[in-house]
Amino acid sequence: MNIYVTNLVNFLSANHNVYLITKDCDNCDLNFLESNVKVIHCNPKDYNPKNVLPNFDVIISNYWTSGIFCKLNLSKSNAVKINISHTWST
Repeated sequence: MNIYVTNLVNFLSANHNVYLITKDCDNCDLNFLESNVKVIHCNPKDYNPKNVLPNFDVIISNYWTSGIFCKLNLSKSNAVKINISHTWST
């Protein structure tokens, strides 16, 4: 994962419960040591709205996920939304 995203998540997790929303992937390397960082893997087009999302105050997502998932499922949320355009690592 992009070092910028990792640093941002680690910084925010000091004072917030952070949920990083990303699409389903086979080879996920998103592991954080902090207990208040949760990674939610989802397919935003197939998300079941009956699934209750946890209470959160910050949402970090990549452009694809935020553009679809947040519009479909979190449009009424007052949480701070941080959209990162690219999370590819090279």
